[in-house]
Amino acid sequence: MKKILFCISLFVFGLSTVYCDCTDSDVEQYKKEASSINVSYKINKDIVDAFGDRVYDGYVVTFKNLYDNYYVEDSDTGIRIGKDYLYEGQTAENNTYVTENITKGAKKLNVYHNGCSTVIKTIELNLPYYNQYYNDELCDGVDKDKVKLCNKWIDKAVTYGEFYNEVSKYKKDTEKGNFADNIVDFFKNNYITVIVAVLIFIIIVVFTSVRKKKRLVV
Repeated sequence: MKKILFCISLFVFGLSTVYCDCTDSDVEQYKKEASSINVSYKINKDIVDAFGDRVYDGYVVTFKNLYDNYYVEDSDTGIRIGKDYLYEGQTAENNTYVTENITKGAKKLNVYHNGCSTVIKTIELNLPYYNQYYNDELCDGVDKDKVKLCNKWIDKAVTYGEFYNEVSKYKKDTEKGNFADNIVDFFKNNYITVIVAVLIFIIIVVFTSVRKKKRLVV
């Protein structure tokens, strides 16, 4: 009872987000309500950097079914999305929140109920990085399924040195593998010729050895 009165008093004095201990049944109910919250994203083509150049990996993230008593918190930046946390670049309508404040990379977005400090739900979101080196001539002829750094979108930021080292290593390893494969293919396709050549070589060696022995005997 004291906890309930304490929470009510906090609310009355103007604290819109009140953290009180939740019962297990509360948490289970909140989880059911929050199960419909979902997130999607698209590239924001309007973002530019300080020099006026387009930023290719800026995003607009949309949360749907985010009801008034709930909010989402980015565990990396601490940015919150919800009724009581409308920043510049965020809009809200019919329990749908649109924001430009979620940065690229792998994210863990925790869903909270306003009256509870327990994480109700965790949404994993991966906003890929734009790879400015994907068109580099070093990627010509490279299998992009095997070399992720030759793809337009990747899961981490890389320097040109990291890009160069990984792609160069792949090419060297591939060349070694191709050389060995070529030798194997040659033997597969020409094994009769190889066997005949070996036999002829053995006959010549034996014949030469026998002639030398005969000369020594004479």
